[in-house]
Amino acid sequence: MSLGCCGARAYLDALSDEMALWALPGENLDAYCAEISGLAKSNGILTLFHERRRDDVAAGGRPTVQESLERLSG
Repeated sequence: MSLGCCGARAYLDALSDEMALWALPGENLDAYCAEISGLAKSNGILTLFHERRRDDVAAGGRPTVQESLERLSG
């Protein structure tokens, strides 16, 4: 991983302090893509879990974690 050295920032005006550079070995690209895909799927499931749980709490409920998990499959 590279966060962009000070030399690169000195010569490339497009690299601000808010920008990071990443370098990934090409032979690992498929593994990185698979990991990112898995994380994105997990994040989607967690988002749905918390949205439904929030709705239940807002409606006056006090769902257990198990009850909220069961709502994911319903």
